Amino acid sequence: MRASIAYDVQMGKRVLLKDSWQVLLEGIKPEGKVYALLHENAVPNIPYCLLAGDVGLKEYHQSQTDKFADKYWQHLSALQFVPHRHYRLVLDTIG
Repeated sequence: MRASIAYDVQMGKRVLLKDSWQVLLEGIKPEGKVYALLHENAVPNIPYCLLAGDVGLKEYHQSQTDKFADKYWQHLSALQFVPHRHYRLVLDTIG
């Protein structure tokens, strides 16, 4: 995960840009949806998620190791590799 400060021209203020690799397993919600659920349930002291989603095309921004592990490394199992997807979100609160 990498977080950096960006400037939202429309809002006229600094925002937090979080760049990460989301785990792609059944039952794990993307972080942007978790923020939405927290706000729907009136959880206090949670920053507002302005924008969230996958980055780029699946072919270039998703891990592939889990698909090839059995073929190239006989001593490793594909089950040891969890697929990930490049993901970003923008929060309106810094700190």
